[in-house]
Parts: sequence; C-alpha cells; structure tokens
Amino acid sequence: MGDWRLMGTAQIFSGSGMAPSCGFTANPVGYPNGTPTGGVLFRCQMVTATQQALWLPSGAKPSDVGSTADPNLWYPIDPNNFQLPKGYAAFSRGIIGNMPPVLTYGPGLELFNLAMQKQFRIKERQRLEFKIEATNALNHFNPSNPNLTLTRNYNTGVNTNAAFGTIQNAQFQSRRAILSARYQF
Repeated sequence: MGDWRLMGTAQIFSGSGMAPSCGFTANPVGYPNGTPTGGVLFRCQMVTATQQALWLPSGAKPSDVGSTADPNLWYPIDPNNFQLPKGYAAFSRGIIGNMPPVLTYGPGLELFNLAMQKQFRIKERQRLEFKIEATNALNHFNPSNPNLTLTRNYNTGVNTNAAFGTIQNAQFQSRRAILSARYQF
C-alpha cells in the first residue's frame, strides 16, 4: 500500500450475569434490612420461577410499571415478579428468597479499534510518520447492565425505585481519536 499501514483489533464479549436485588424502606424497628451480614440486599422471592416470567409482555412500555425511562435505555424486566421474602422467622433461618444468583445476562461489549499509519521518506536516513488511532472507531454504544435494585415499601409492597430496569451509563466511552507525528533521523 505504498508505506501505508492499517491495523485493527476487535473485542466482543457476552454480557455479565445479573439478577434483581431486593431492599425495602419503612421496615419495622428491629427488622433486618439486608442479610445477617448486614447491609447486603436480600435475594428476591420470585412469584413465578420461570424464565418467561422475568420479562414483561412484548410491546410493554416503561410507563406500564411506573418508570419514566427512555424506552431505548430500558430492559423490560417485570418488577412485579419479585417480592421481598416475608417474615422475620425466614431471615433468622437464613432463607433469603428463591431467586438464583444469576437470572439473565446483561448487554455485551462490541469494541473495534483502528489505526492507520503512513511513512514519508525525506532523505536516505530521515523519515516522517503520521498516525491516527481510533478506539471504538465505529462509535458503537455499549450499554452497561441496567439498574436492577428493587426498593419496596415494606408496608405497601410498592417499588420506590423508578430507575429499575434502566441503563444509566455506558461500559465504554464514545469514539476517541489520537493523531501523532514522528520524525526519525
């Protein structure tokens, strides 16, 4: 290619495991808020323990479950399929809900990096090199896992976390480019 060089790398990963976690507000005095180790959210109790029950019906909108999320940044996970484990006795026996630690997988990562380089010969022992490098060259949006923290009111059972199911940031930044020049003598 006449002293042109084209280089590139691709990184493609599947998503990481995820599952909703349950916490609550307005709990009775002395009632634990987290597992016996303290501060860790409970595993939820699933109403229907099937993979199909995890998702809302096709065509569901964020407003159907009280969310104001952008539909493009929302996972349609049904928050009504997850409840708090009931009863103080259940906690004293270490029972923290029937939900598995990994229920589904989040969005993956697709990252393509490119670099292009050209050398110009000035004299016999002198060269000038120009290079451009781009990370995430195709500017592909790589969302992070959605917010899957249910915060239920202990008395009413209502989810108070309106961000449940929303993607709130990216795993990787948008496209970045670096231009460089090097003179060899």
